[in-house]
Amino acid sequence: MHSHDAPTTSDALQAFFDGQKGMLMTALPGHLLAYNAGKQRAQIKIGIKRRRNDMWLEIPPCIDVPVLFPGSQSWSLFFDLKEGDEGLVVFSQRAADRWKQHGGVQEPHDIRSFSATDAFFIPGARSDKTAFPAFPAGGIGLTDRANDVQTVLTSERLRVRKGQTSVTLTDSAATIRRGSTVAELTDTSITATLGSTSISMTPDGITLTAGGSTLMINAAGVAIAGASVTNNGVNIGATHVHSQKSDYAGDRQNDTEVPH
Repeated sequence: MHSHDAPTTSDALQAFFDGQKGMLMTALPGHLLAYNAGKQRAQIKIGIKRRRNDMWLEIPPCIDVPVLFPGSQSWSLFFDLKEGDEGLVVFSQRAADRWKQHGGVQEPHDIRSFSATDAFFIPGARSDKTAFPAFPAGGIGLTDRANDVQTVLTSERLRVRKGQTSVTLTDSAATIRRGSTVAELTDTSITATLGSTSISMTPDGITLTAGGSTLMINAAGVAIAGASVTNNGVNIGATHVHSQKSDYAGDRQNDTEVPH
């Protein structure tokens, strides 16, 4: 007889526990099928198949799944979610139905453990297929996939950018930039630059620079530096002259070369 080939009680128990272990749901990748922003609940498709009876089978979708957004009772980070967004699905050790409804501390109404019924979804765990381009090397921030909208906070600055427009805040200045147009605010000055034209305001005065000419207004008066100064097309700057008309005797004096 080949009694030694018969399964033992230990073998049977091991097979039972292995089968039960295979049914446990701890943590698996998945993606979103539908999302209710009003309740922060989702339907999630598990991304790994389960093996049963020598066959790989898809796990049925998890429904009424709480979506985890970092936050507190007063504040929360939020962002839109759409079908196909990937993340990590974790499963409660005990039935979480009552907790989902009432919060606080609840008795589980069922003895199930690590069940697909008690799933939670953490968005943002991505496969290579949906991974974002390289993030900034430092700080904390928020960006879209196209890198068209980005907020980056570091210990030195806060920068918010949309396309070519950005706002940068540091300990010493606030700067708004749009292409070659820049406006900067500090404790002692306000400066705006558009190409080669700029205006600067300080407690001492205002300086306007455009096309190589400069206008300065301060307590000492008004100073103009440039090739020429005109009024209604007439040169009234340092290089202008006064034309002299003939007097009653018919004499004509030389033009005055130095303004009076």
